[in-house]
Amino acid sequence: MKKLFLAISLIFILINTYNQSKDNFKEYLIISGKYVHGIIMPHHSHISYMINDFSRGGEISITKKAKGNKRWHALYGYPETGINMYFTSSGNTNVYGYIGSISAYAAFDIIETRHYNMNINTAIGLAFASKKWDIKFNKENLAIGSTVNAYLMLGISNSISIAKKTKIEAGIQFRHVSNGKTKSPNSGLNFITTSIGIKYMFGNYNISTPSIKRYNFSKNEYSFILSAGLKNPQRWIDKKCLISTLETNYLRQVNEKELWGCGIDIFYDSSITAEQKDKRIKEDPVKTISIGIHGTYELKMGKIRFSFQQGFYLFDKYKDKGLLYNRLAIKYPVNKFLIAKIGLKSHYAKADYIEWGIGYRFN
Repeated sequence: MKKLFLAISLIFILINTYNQSKDNFKEYLIISGKYVHGIIMPHHSHISYMINDFSRGGEISITKKAKGNKRWHALYGYPETGINMYFTSSGNTNVYGYIGSISAYAAFDIIETRHYNMNINTAIGLAFASKKWDIKFNKENLAIGSTVNAYLMLGISNSISIAKKTKIEAGIQFRHVSNGKTKSPNSGLNFITTSIGIKYMFGNYNISTPSIKRYNFSKNEYSFILSAGLKNPQRWIDKKCLISTLETNYLRQVNEKELWGCGIDIFYDSSITAEQKDKRIKEDPVKTISIGIHGTYELKMGKIRFSFQQGFYLFDKYKDKGLLYNRLAIKYPVNKFLIAKIGLKSHYAKADYIEWGIGYRFN
């Protein structure tokens, strides 16, 4: 489940990146290598107690600069997209081991001059942990419960030209590793890192003239999405429980890139029943149902949509989750009416579960 979730995310992004007319591969190729140094954020007391060192590692990015033959290239300032590989120690290698990742990567310029660039960069992919929680051999590791995890990164970088095709690049990043509660424990590891390295562009870069024709889009969109996922409620409960959601949305497209909207969610969480059985308390089926409303912001990059939702529970008898919930999702319109979705639901930056969805949309 975890592998497939991130693999599909990678495929969505990379298809959108490389679905271009064939050209000289080296003409737009960029390779960068960096040293990465950081700290682990102590977002739980058990992590704060275990951390005894900095994280140290490196990363390599292989990207291509958008050449401008598609409308979205110009809308996003001709971004770099490609693959990022990262390897690091974890602040306590005896407990958390080492982390390696491979991810889809994108960088968007916010300042661009002849000799200086500043960009925002992000990545999503798979992370591999050399050590995980084990009741006999590594019970102190309450952060990572699985070998394969999700990896997310958001950063800002600065680069200065030192030669015609060579730049020095330095930046700061937030990095997150967890498995979306598909395996407990799952506190996750959060890194704040700095990086410095060299960036080299092969060949020549010539921007094509983009089409000035605007996208034709309908301003209003309505959708119904049915999603499901699996959740391991506690590390001592050897069971994966079904989670399902019925999500309704109204979206208003305000320009070629952005949509704003709102909607209603109906959640069913069978892991609550498993916890009630484990604690030997009276089962209450009503607690497995919750209803919420959400606000949505979506960003379109070609066909891919990146969705960000902030929700509020209107009805929830299971009080342990709090009043607010969040969603990060990737959506992909299959055709005019069908839309596929992969998302991560969380509460106050604590992952709840990964959800897979298919829905119907209309204007």
